[in-house]
Amino acid sequence: EQTRVRREMLAAYRNAVKDSTRNTLRLKSWLCGQGVHLRKGQSLTSKSTKQKLLENPRWDYGQRLLIETYLEKIEQANVARKRLNQYMAIEVSNDPAMMKLLRLYGVRTINAFAISAIVGDISRFRTPKQLVAYVGLQPKVTQSGNTKRTSVTIGFGRRDLRAFILQSAHAILRMGPDTHPVAKWGRQKARQKGWNVAAVAVARKLVLAIWYLMRGFYTN
Repeated sequence: EQTRVRREMLAAYRNAVKDSTRNTLRLKSWLCGQGVHLRKGQSLTSKSTKQKLLENPRWDYGQRLLIETYLEKIEQANVARKRLNQYMAIEVSNDPAMMKLLRLYGVRTINAFAISAIVGDISRFRTPKQLVAYVGLQPKVTQSGNTKRTSVTIGFGRRDLRAFILQSAHAILRMGPDTHPVAKWGRQKARQKGWNVAAVAVARKLVLAIWYLMRGFYTN
């Protein structure tokens, strides 16, 4: 029951993020079509921006109503997002198992909540490879003659969990100190294979670390 509720709350959070992003992009696109361009970094949620948009004398009643509708949808989505974010932060702080996930570099509150909610009972994955396959980051080996190539097939497994894991992997590559072995290894692979390939490889290592940590075998 706890896992089911957490998954529903996580789905509600992701929907709120999508609603906010979708309506923001739609309003920006509409404004662009009207010849109104926002400055780089200018937020539609700021009071000054909203006031300037709505007080523009060029809009007729219908256009102003459309802008108000989009702004209200964005505000509603952001309020829901903030409340759900607070809920997840409380859940993580009150759950020792989720708190342990924060020991992993690149894993923050939302990621820890998502991992715990989607994975559920870690004992159902007898080996770390099973968890890697569940996420959808298992390596695919193809062999032609004497040539063997390893790649990752993305398209199977839990897409939602994979998105959070990859988010953490990108954070490790971008901000991980050179003293962090996975960050150092990932950057070296990025120079050899490219950033996206390196991010997937780091994500796979992170999933392995998650399995060991959730099973109580993580000693670092």
